[in-house]
Amino acid sequence: MVGQMVAGHMASVVWREFATSRFAKGFLVTAAVTVVTAAMAIAPAMMSQASAQSFTQALVFGDSTVDSGFYKVVGNPGSPFLPYNTAFANAIAAGGTGAPTSAGALMNSQVLAAFFGLSANPANQPGGTNFATSGAKNTVVNSLTNGGFLAAIPTATQMSNYLAANGGHANSNGLYLVSSGGNDASFAFGAAGPPLQSDKVAYLVGQANLLSSAISNLAAAGARTIIVPDQTFSLPTNPLRREAALAYSQALWSGLAAKGINFIPADFNAVMVAVLASPSSFGFPFVGTTQTACTNGGFATAFALLCLSDVSAPVHLKQPDAGQTHLFADDEHLAAEGQRIQAGYYYSLLVAPSEISFLAENAVQSRTITIAGIQDQIGVARQRPTAGLCPA
Repeated sequence: MVGQMVAGHMASVVWREFATSRFAKGFLVTAAVTVVTAAMAIAPAMMSQASAQSFTQALVFGDSTVDSGFYKVVGNPGSPFLPYNTAFANAIAAGGTGAPTSAGALMNSQVLAAFFGLSANPANQPGGTNFATSGAKNTVVNSLTNGGFLAAIPTATQMSNYLAANGGHANSNGLYLVSSGGNDASFAFGAAGPPLQSDKVAYLVGQANLLSSAISNLAAAGARTIIVPDQTFSLPTNPLRREAALAYSQALWSGLAAKGINFIPADFNAVMVAVLASPSSFGFPFVGTTQTACTNGGFATAFALLCLSDVSAPVHLKQPDAGQTHLFADDEHLAAEGQRIQAGYYYSLLVAPSEISFLAENAVQSRTITIAGIQDQIGVARQRPTAGLCPA
């Protein structure tokens, strides 16, 4: 029933026009609050029906924001820095999952799937439905020139591979999560990227448009419930990168709206802004990207993929509960509790779609209300004792 509600409601004009409306800025601030309010209001009636019967698969495409450990089977991610590949293989041999989060934790994609009694394990493992690969750009294949893990599969290619393996058909009863674009931003603002800001923005907008086309193909093949998060454009310290990430997010959502695609825009940027504005309200003593749950083992970035609970390992949890007390696992990836918050937010968008149409009518809420609302929404998700059916 949840899937039916989402599919029906997303056909509204709001979904097709919100991204370009004059209320966009208000949406960035209030999305979490409105969705949370709806989730709390309909929870008694609806959450007991949010079972595995609502969706038959959780299908995930993207980069390290949703990758659940694709490189574990591959052996290593093909880092241009060879010692990293060795460290990755050693971590897997010692029991690591290869997922970009704190040791032993589930990714948001897996937590979200579990809410519906499903899994989102890597697609290269038996029964896996998560095609995401850390380091993936939207459409560009990684190379020694443009950077990134060489074994990464571009997000658009992941989707085309999925469709090709299923006769060109997408599961109409599937829950789809597409999260990508961060690695394109890293390239654009890296040494090999375009030199001018206008060119950087143009590149990212172009990649957003290409991704929207790939998502459009997925929808045309039968996908009906597609969550598409924005970039956390408020987080970079470089104002030019913030500008470019915002332009990417706007282009992606606007492109999907222009194509008439029914999708669920997930404003995770607003959630992160709320968390960082009042970390203690979310139970986080540590929220900086230099205050990570895992030691770095001498690596500058992406060391969460190597993180183990064994304190003798080069990359390990700083404390047994570091995944709950630290927002970030490494310099860019969320630790366990951050992943749960992200999944809880996505879940609230699915169980409370009936309130989305009021987004454009709501006044900008205060920061305090934002924080309280997101916390309530997270609480709703945590009340589920087991994955799947939630007792009324």
